[in-house]
Amino acid sequence: MDNKELQEHLRAITKIKDIAAGIDIGGTDVKIAIMKQGNPEPILLKEYVWETKPKEWNDGKEFKENTVKLILFALAVVSLRVSSLEGQEDLRRRIEEAVKDENTSMSQLERLTREIRDSGIVIISPSSIGISFPDVVAGDQIVGGMTSKTEAMRGAYEERYWQEFNRKVKPLAQLVSHGIKQELNLSEDVPVGIANDGDVGSLWAAVVSGKGGILNFALGTSLAGGYINAQGELSTGLFELSYVSLYLGDRDPLHKHNKYELYGSAQQFLSQDA
Repeated sequence: MDNKELQEHLRAITKIKDIAAGIDIGGTDVKIAIMKQGNPEPILLKEYVWETKPKEWNDGKEFKENTVKLILFALAVVSLRVSSLEGQEDLRRRIEEAVKDENTSMSQLERLTREIRDSGIVIISPSSIGISFPDVVAGDQIVGGMTSKTEAMRGAYEERYWQEFNRKVKPLAQLVSHGIKQELNLSEDVPVGIANDGDVGSLWAAVVSGKGGILNFALGTSLAGGYINAQGELSTGLFELSYVSLYLGDRDPLHKHNKYELYGSAQQFLSQDA
């Protein structure tokens, strides 16, 4: 593939139909973007800081429920902005304040979404949704299950953990798709894709730069990685790198992995937890 073909391939990735939603689910916060066909920049960006972090959730259903709530809020905001409905100045003001404030509570976001609906505005349906998730992802399913994000689940379910994980977390993309369908009363599920956050970061960098051969590290609550080869294709396999030991001495007691106490772990050198 020559350079021109590579750039055309990468540009094709950015083409969307109508409205598309993207959500980056982190261990500390969430970032949501709404894209519109023909617009090179997001028409909405929203950051939300978890009040209760995923690693404290005892029930895996929280992943689906909270993801759906946040996507619905973002779609409701866009629907209000493009609406010609008059007499909603106070609601519009409170909505914009909530968009800017990363610490607005989940319950407040839910109330605002209901207010938009109660005003008679129909929430716009997305043509597709993309999820960036900090775990091993393959075939649009979360297949890792041993990161800190499910720490409380492992303690709560014990021997039943994998049964619950496989029902409530592994098929997150499918669960979100069905949840949005129900909330918006759609006739069909919305296409939803999910990928590891390191992979998503490398793909973004390739699209922006128009180049292949890009190695990306996602320094979030933990540490992930992704690689786009010279043909602009995603090479899977890096995923969660927080367990990699960077210290070559006998022991490094100052940099132990915060869950498994692995000495000299990358998580404690290259992440928000460091």
